[in-house]
Amino acid sequence: GLPPPRINPPSLPPYPTLEERKAETARLVDERWPPPPRPPPPPPPKIPPAPSDPPKVYVVSPSGKPVWCSDVEMEEGELAPTCGVLTTALALASQHGGGAIRTLEVGGVRVVVEKRGELVLVAAGPRGDPDAVLREYLAYAHDCVLLVLTAGVHKTLQRRPNADVRDLLGSSTRTILGGLAERWDRRSPDGLGPLSLACGAVPSLRLDAATRKSAGHVLASARQAAQQRAPSALFAVCFCGGRLLAAARPKHSKQDARRLRATDALLLLNFVQSQKAALIAADHSWTPVCLPRFDDRGFLHAYVAYLDADADVALALVAADNAPETFAVLRDAGGAIDAAFRRDGILDAARERVAAGDNLAALAPADCAHLAVATRETTDDSRAG
Repeated sequence: GLPPPRINPPSLPPYPTLEERKAETARLVDERWPPPPRPPPPPPPKIPPAPSDPPKVYVVSPSGKPVWCSDVEMEEGELAPTCGVLTTALALASQHGGGAIRTLEVGGVRVVVEKRGELVLVAAGPRGDPDAVLREYLAYAHDCVLLVLTAGVHKTLQRRPNADVRDLLGSSTRTILGGLAERWDRRSPDGLGPLSLACGAVPSLRLDAATRKSAGHVLASARQAAQQRAPSALFAVCFCGGRLLAAARPKHSKQDARRLRATDALLLLNFVQSQKAALIAADHSWTPVCLPRFDDRGFLHAYVAYLDADADVALALVAADNAPETFAVLRDAGGAIDAAFRRDGILDAARERVAAGDNLAALAPADCAHLAVATRETTDDSRAG
């Protein structure tokens, strides 16, 4: 007969590995005893909007006499006692071994004290402003005083501590210092604020590369031609709408202390902006200025003129002396720059940019806290922010 048919036994599944058995056990445990639901993540912290008011700045002499105060609402009868109490408190703290007072915090107000030479400078602002920024703000206010008086004001106060420095400052200096407070803006990189001070930068006008290069070439050529006729000619700086348009200066090394630094450019910018009405009415100005980072012991002289009042384009040509021949050379250079700017369409481009609005904050995302722009074609002391 025939052999019985051969039947293959069914194949058995492979035996699970140790990792698979652990995973299955964990799954069964989770089904029997599910874990508690996870709490929702905490909401992101809300950053309070920065106040728009600038810090209150007080400049006080060694005898406690007020030199300048940015608080225009404070009456004269209140200012003198306030400065006197402030000077007394600082002196008592130093005499009793507590050291010099540098920072105070009272009721949500941050008070920073800085001594520059014989002057005491105090800034009072909200706690959101870092101490370093407030100190830079005080240093800038001190430089505004030196812009008119040079470092000789400290020697005067050493000889006569009771001298009233306000008599030396005059109304024009108070206007310049007032411009310092008016240009403060925490919310925009275009004004003078924490970003500009922290970066040591000059706010710059946003222009296309070809226009900026053309403007820089015009200034450099005019400055070089003026220096050939007047060797004391130093810098040519053009501002537009409260921002830097272009600048030209002599070649220098990074170790050269006699160069145009960003802080001095900010002082020139503030001087031009605060004196705008007078400069437009007078057509041009030939005035002594002290640029402290260049040389705080003496005056330079600046030829300042508005090339286009409607577009807010101003030109500053700086020389090391005030000879009549130097003034004539710089006046001719200013006329040549004006003609070249009109011929090359630079004034038209600046006018269009100002009319369109030049807010660097518009380039940043909505949640951007800080924005800075730098150019690699300049040195560290002329950054744009």
